[in-house]
This record gives sequence, structure tokens and C-alpha cells, in this order.
Amino acid sequence: MKARLGFVRGRSLSDTLRLYVNVFWHRLIDRPLKLGQGWQQFPFDIRDRIFWWPYLKAWADPAARTWYVNPEPDFPYKDYIRPDSVGIDVGAHRGYWTLAHARHVCPPGAVFLLEPHPENYYHLVRNLYLNHTLAHYPLPFGAWSAQQWLKLTEDEKYHTSYTFVIQNEKGPNFCASIDGIVDFLQIQRLDWIKIDAEGSEIEILRGAQKTLRIFSPVIWVEVQAENESTLQSLLSEIRYRIEQRKSFPELAYYWLVPAEK
Repeated sequence: MKARLGFVRGRSLSDTLRLYVNVFWHRLIDRPLKLGQGWQQFPFDIRDRIFWWPYLKAWADPAARTWYVNPEPDFPYKDYIRPDSVGIDVGAHRGYWTLAHARHVCPPGAVFLLEPHPENYYHLVRNLYLNHTLAHYPLPFGAWSAQQWLKLTEDEKYHTSYTFVIQNEKGPNFCASIDGIVDFLQIQRLDWIKIDAEGSEIEILRGAQKTLRIFSPVIWVEVQAENESTLQSLLSEIRYRIEQRKSFPELAYYWLVPAEK
């Protein structure tokens, strides 16, 4: 994937130089010495800058590149995400996955993006706007098994990519079930669901059983290692099977399809 990255450029020469100074600093100093400071911030803070990413064919801030620390599976997204498809992106972060795989969706298709963290949500909206997306609807809350107000904490493993984890304890961040979202928005069709929620995937799927039964969407889900056995036992309950599985350190990605397909 790095080979396909191409030449990344900023919206000005100054931004481009800042980016590459940071990248070389990260590779030559930060990474060898294991400082863990993150290439988006040092020596220049470029978190609010916008760059053109050839792999995405889109403008986005650096933190949108979540795959920098988390690899992405080579699932056949393009076979299922058509221009007129309807999908839900759970854990949209700053829009990287949607810009890479679902930016071409347009009316009557739709993409509903869930992102509970306020700063990430701000950048998500900005990145969608800069890329002139036509049928993408960012929603400022997370997904869970039921409607609750829960707590978000920063994931220490990926602190430089602004990744946050939903905790099962009372907090200021609103979360809703996928079933509740589909009912509230009166969604009449659902072709696919992407879930990247840093450990909340089991609760999210438990809150989507009615939706899965009615619409039978394909599902791409990131699964933390400690949740894999629970997910596999849940599959018979939600009547899905594993089409593909890609394993990486500490997590795996699953492509799930309805059992009858």
C-alpha cells in the first residue's frame, strides 16, 4: 500500500515541505528511538492542514490516514459499493475509509457515517466537504447495542491517529443501536455496513439484528483479538457466515455475508 501512496502534496508549498520534514523526522529519529510522538505533530503541527493523497484521490488531513498504523485488508469493496448503494460507516473517524471506497456513491445512494468524537467529527465533515461528496451524511454519535450515553477514552496504542474507544460506562457521548438509527432515519434499503469501532464490534452487531434480518447487508468488521471467539459464536445467532478473514497483529478483519448466500 505504501508503494501506491504516490507523491503527497499540500495545498501550498509550505504545507508540502512541512509534511516531508515531519515524515523524515519520524523515520530517522522518532521511530528508531521509539519516542512515540507521531509524525502529524513534530517538528511541525500539521494536524489541521489538508493534503492531496493520490491513493485516496482525495483531499484530507493527515490523521485521516488511519491505515498508517493499522493495515487494511484487500477485500473486494468495489464489487459491493456501487454508486447507488446505501451503506453505514460505523467508526468513520475522519473519513479515510469512505473516501477510499465509497466516495463515488451518489443519489439515490447514500452513506451514513457515525463518528462520536467531536474533533474527529469536525474533520470528517470538513474532509467530506472538500471532496464534494454528494450523498454522505455524517452523524455525531457512536453505535452500541442500545441507546445510551457512554464514555470515550483515547486508545493509547494509536494515540497519534486520534483513535478513541467507547467504554461501557456512563459518559457524555451519545450512542445508538443500528436498529434504532435505521428506524429513525426510515432507511428503506441497506447494502453494506462497515464497522471499525476499536472493540465495540460485538455490542454494535447485537444492536443490529433486526436490520440484518430485514436487509441482509454484507458486513466488513474489524475485530479485536479478544472478541474473535465471541463474534464467531454470535454468527449463528445473526445468521451470517465468514466469507473472508484477514489476520493482523492484535486484530483481524472479517467479511461477513448472510448464511443463505
